[in-house]
Amino acid sequence: MPGSPPLPSPAAIGTTPDVMLLIAAVAAAEPRVLLYTMGAGDDLLSRLGHAALCVLPPGKTSGPCYDYGHTDYSTTFGVIWDFFRAEGKYWGEEENLLSLVRRFRRRDQSVWSQELRLAPGEADRLAARLAASVEGDGKYYVYHHFHDNCSTRVRDLVDDATGGALRRDNDVPDGPSYRAVAELGLSGFWPLQVALELGLGREADRRTSAWQRMLHPDELRAQVAARLGAEPRVVYARKAPPFADQSHHGRWMVGGCGLVLGGLVAGLHRNDARAAALVAGLATGLPGLAFWLSACVTSLSELRWNEVLLCLCPLDLLLPWLSRADRYAELRLAGLAAVALLWAAGVLDQPLGPVLLLAAAPLGAWRFLRPRSLP
Repeated sequence: MPGSPPLPSPAAIGTTPDVMLLIAAVAAAEPRVLLYTMGAGDDLLSRLGHAALCVLPPGKTSGPCYDYGHTDYSTTFGVIWDFFRAEGKYWGEEENLLSLVRRFRRRDQSVWSQELRLAPGEADRLAARLAASVEGDGKYYVYHHFHDNCSTRVRDLVDDATGGALRRDNDVPDGPSYRAVAELGLSGFWPLQVALELGLGREADRRTSAWQRMLHPDELRAQVAARLGAEPRVVYARKAPPFADQSHHGRWMVGGCGLVLGGLVAGLHRNDARAAALVAGLATGLPGLAFWLSACVTSLSELRWNEVLLCLCPLDLLLPWLSRADRYAELRLAGLAAVALLWAAGVLDQPLGPVLLLAAAPLGAWRFLRPRSLP
């Protein structure tokens, strides 16, 4: 089989040259299985790249590819709702190799191929599993952005076909967190980066293993090269400039919004305390309402158990109409100070500094800078 390691000598395995020729003929009759990974694209849905497995029949340069990244994108609300409810139905589809490569070339996404070195008979078994995986109800799965996506589906199939070569001694949490992986993948999409910083909970701050990081096609490609000796071959190289690393822009924007809103409240307090209170209340109350509702609706634990909810409170929306607004603001600031101490002590895991600034700056500016003569 092209790309396979050389056959051992007859003396090494204690057999005759005739038997070796028979083994070589069987190997040549097996299909070739190749991993195709794609780099980042310009739009949101392609920013994390993609992965597929392709089967080339003996003597052929093209064949079917199996891609597990399909869903119904006809209604944006439906996709978002299914995501929150952990009910997003995805499935695998078969596509010709040439068509697959053309599709990603049109999107200007880099494409790499790696030929898998499989034991005799394993290529046929994997090809049969791939064909069956896009048929009937068994082709559907519930998508999870970290644990079950187009890349992890391919990872699991390759790991099974190679006797666990990708996972064996490779599942020790020693790398960046899930949050860091997601932040990098959303570079350039600042509204979603802000939503990620506010909406993604503490489970996303666990360190990942190399096995888990294969949720990203780039890591999958690197691990297949390191563990299986399958060197990547560039099929198509992206023409546009590479993407800049803007992984922390969401955090900077959250903290920056806190400073801007705090300054706005401080500027308003001289002439209109009610307007200042309204801005201060909206600054934390509106995102608080949105993310508390999200935590109540979602079935995803990494969105439900969210330490940001300790900083943002929907009741802040009532600030302009509270009879003891001063006292309420003082209690909120004391609560934020307690959260800051727990975060500094390592009890809380999430990167809460920017969120604490978002909440404390406008509330503090309203409480301590407004005219004393006004209620």
